[in-house]
Amino acid sequence: MRSDEELKIVKDFFREYSMPDDEYGPWTGIHRFQQEVLDKRLAKKHKKETDKIDVIMNPIKDAPKEFFDWVWDTGMSFARYLIYKEVKKRQGIM
Repeated sequence: MRSDEELKIVKDFFREYSMPDDEYGPWTGIHRFQQEVLDKRLAKKHKKETDKIDVIMNPIKDAPKEFFDWVWDTGMSFARYLIYKEVKKRQGIM
């Protein structure tokens, strides 16, 4: 900013993005504004991508409860196992 007047104009313009305790004054507000614009663009891009997927997946409905019962009782009955993490005994104890 070349003058106090320009600084005031920038502060007024980015007022809603600035906070009184900002270390870098209006620059922090400008950064927050730019980040919000980028976040909105990214959200729009992701929505565009997920909308295409949602249209394709829309006809597919949730599986019936009987299917899940069959999976647990018959389909996966042979493959039930536990996942564990080995911890060394007395590690760090003297």
